Amino acid sequence: MENIKRQCYKILELIANSQYYEEENYSIQRIKRAINETLEDMDVNQIKKINTVSLTRNFVDDTGDYASDILEELDILEKCIEVINQERDDPNKNKKSN
Repeated sequence: MENIKRQCYKILELIANSQYYEEENYSIQRIKRAINETLEDMDVNQIKKINTVSLTRNFVDDTGDYASDILEELDILEKCIEVINQERDDPNKNKKSN
């Protein structure tokens, strides 16, 4: 869970330090909303999957930036969430059988 929180704050920091922050593109608003929802979900231990394909497509349409660090970090966040959700759904998966 701590990895997810770190990843969320890293993405928010990248956005704040990016050239797109001041522009307030719709895609940036969507990414920030998804990140903030993820942080809120952590409080109730029900982290929803992030649709990074849609967020990425929207970001690229708005900015034309295919190689943004923001997109790379979104992919990492998505993978972290998948791991946590798999562990939550199948808590015995990582335990050794006797």
